Amino acid sequence: MFGKKLVFTAIVGIAWVALPAFAQSEDAGKNEVSVQVFGSFVKSTTSDGIQNSATDSGGVLGSYRRFFDYHNGVEVNYGYALNTQNFASSSSALGVKTYSHEASAAYVFRLPLHHFTPFVLAGAGGLIFDPRNFVIGWCTERRR
Repeated sequence: MFGKKLVFTAIVGIAWVALPAFAQSEDAGKNEVSVQVFGSFVKSTTSDGIQNSATDSGGVLGSYRRFFDYHNGVEVNYGYALNTQNFASSSSALGVKTYSHEASAAYVFRLPLHHFTPFVLAGAGGLIFDPRNFVIGWCTERRR
């Protein structure tokens, strides 16, 4: 009985969350701007006696979408995040600040239907991983 209530509650919850989708506007020439905040929570790894971990961090993502008519539009995105990569061995440790920038641009094709508007994106993007205050020569190459 508990399983049926859980499934029913999940279905009702998903339907309730999806209600704003029915309020979409299909106007041509529409501009959309959004800002999102995201988090990155990673685990540590160890290889060859060196432990690599990163600080939990957050970032921001800004998006702009412009529709030229009912079906065609473009979208551009830019995101930024900052964290610290930590490297530790039994004899030393190092923390490197890393800045991450992402940018993408895409063509958007949408097909407005009665209750839903499916869409397809086709584009390209890039990620710039920019470590700062990195000390070259910290790790010595291990000879085998």
